[in-house]
Amino acid sequence: WFSLHLVFRQGEVGVSWYIILKGSVNVVILGRGTVTTLGEGDDFGKLALLNDAPRSVSRSLAARDSSFSPKP
Repeated sequence: WFSLHLVFRQGEVGVSWYIILKGSVNVVILGRGTVTTLGEGDDFGKLALLNDAPRSVSRSLAARDSSFSPKP
């Protein structure tokens, strides 16, 4: 069992992207549930920056022992 941490919500303004340093992140879309799980070395959150659009996923959840680095 592990606890989950909300990284960001669908519709929020994107101000940074993230690189997963350790563990994993679940990507969840409203009405669809978990659509993928990302792991160490993967990145997420950059589409909102590139497209100058709100976040397209409802939330990204990381396991308690995960770590990631935000990139402005």
